[in-house]
Formats: sequence, C-alpha cells, structure tokens
Amino acid sequence: MEELRAHRRLAVDFDALLTAGSLREHPCRVKDFCLGGALLTLDDPLRPPPPAIALLTPGTTIEVRIRPRSPGTRDSYLFQASVARNEKQALGVAFLSPDPTALMALQALATVNGQQARRGTTERRRIDEATVRKALAALRELASNNLGDLPATLISQCQKPITELARRAASDEEANRVLDSIATLRRYAPGMQSAFLQQALRPLDDFSNWQPGGLLPGNVGNTRLSLIDKSAFEDWLAIKVLVSRAEAECKEPLFELHIRLNELFGTQLGVQNNPVGPVVFLHALGEPLQKMRLSKPVEQLLLKALEALMLERMARLY
Repeated sequence: MEELRAHRRLAVDFDALLTAGSLREHPCRVKDFCLGGALLTLDDPLRPPPPAIALLTPGTTIEVRIRPRSPGTRDSYLFQASVARNEKQALGVAFLSPDPTALMALQALATVNGQQARRGTTERRRIDEATVRKALAALRELASNNLGDLPATLISQCQKPITELARRAASDEEANRVLDSIATLRRYAPGMQSAFLQQALRPLDDFSNWQPGGLLPGNVGNTRLSLIDKSAFEDWLAIKVLVSRAEAECKEPLFELHIRLNELFGTQLGVQNNPVGPVVFLHALGEPLQKMRLSKPVEQLLLKALEALMLERMARLY
C-alpha cells in the first residue's frame, strides 16, 4: 500500500498521559510517532478506557504528556493535539503547534527505536536509499536554480552603490581605489560564478555518496582559522556574524528543513551536517569576495548586500 502520510512514522513504545475535558491524565501508550502526530493506545487490561474516550471525536483538542523514561531526556514532553481518528482502544492524533525542542528530542528517540525495529530488513533500506537519492537530487536542483546567478546579481546590484562610495571618498586616491573595485569584480565575475556554485553544491554532492547506516558527511562550511593572522580572523568573524544572523532570521524554516532531513536520513543531523544551511552558501561567496582584498568600505558594502540577497534567496529555497 502506498504511504500517503506527509511524515515517516516510526514504531515506539512510550508511556503517556491523556487529558481531555473531564478526563484527567489517563494512562496510555504511544505506539508510533512522526513529526505530525502519534498513535495512542488504551488497551491496558488493568486500566480499560473510560466512557469519555468514546466522546473524543475527530477534531477534539486534547493534551498528551509523553514520558519516554530514557536516560538523558526530560521527564516528560507536553503536546496539544487534535484527534484525527478514534478506533475504540486507539487514538490517532495530530500535533498542534508543537514545541520544536520537544519534537526534536522525541524524534531522536523514535529514530533509534525505528532503526532497531527495522534492523536486518534489507528491503526497507533499499527503499530509503532510493528516497534519499531522489531527495538529494531535488535539493541540488532547487539550490542551483535559486542561487546559481547570485554572484552576478550581487555584482550588478552593487556597482551603483560602489560608485556612490567613490563620490563620497575623502580623497581622489581613495575614490580611484574604490572605482577600481568595479573593474576587479567584473574581471573575476565569470570565474566567481562557477566557483561559487561548485562550492555551494559540494556538500550535497558529498551526501550523494552516503549509504544507509553510514556516517553522514560533516563539517559543512568549515574553514581552517589561523588565530595568529589578524586579517584571517577578522574575515572569519565577519562571515560568522552573517551566518548567525541568517540562521536566526530563518530559524523556523531551517527547523522544518532540519527535521525533514533527519527523517530522510533516519538519524540526527547536526548543524555541521546540514548541506543547505546558511553557513554553506555564505562561506561559498563571502570568502572569495574577501580574498580579492578590495578596499574595506567596498568589502563591507558587498557583504551587507550579500546578506540581504542571501536572505531573500534562502526564503525561497527553504
């Protein structure tokens, strides 16, 4: 049967407490879990479901306190949910605006349970691998289409502001140095265009060699930093600030993307493993711009414009 759910479900076995109206913290169990909801069972012969359970029709809002009882986790995670179906001793529920931290923690536990349940099932692994390949290809195409012209667009947009910078320069020498930046950018634009796209897509290409159960590529967007070289440190810091602001600005869509990638790979993807995170794209273009050693006002102007342009493109991509 074809799977029509938006999220992959994983088999789990968590204690939980169900609250709905006059029904207060009735014990139940979570038997499967996904990012969108869960299946609750009430088949404990020692605690049969009370009559109030039959009144929980689809659309009824309930409260579920899930208690994983696993080392290193919180005692419980509270979710508001809506009843999707009621099957006597089982409730299918959909989460309502779940807390991202709780969702991520339970997904991590559910993933472990799911991997254990599927251990030795080679057919499932083949299906997962094919899904991964298809998703990576789609991500690569989206990233290429959204970001491919970024260097050319950035240079085109900045020519007029750079000319204005030259007009306001304190001396003719400084004005000429600023105007020379336009010629330098034009000269390096073709090579920068291809190099940027290659660098921006490299993490996705690295992920294409991933095998189910294997280690995920890491240190995405990582660069070696020499603390002795003051100039290198300042360059690194400037990009780091851009990355931090972009991650904060795109926090919600990044979270959604992150948990979907976790579902895709069946593991916990760290920040350093995200092949389409802001750190990848900002380093891919920010560093080449810095290496040109343009005048400081021009470099700052370019980085500021890059930040605005990148946020616009990432909003589309995510």
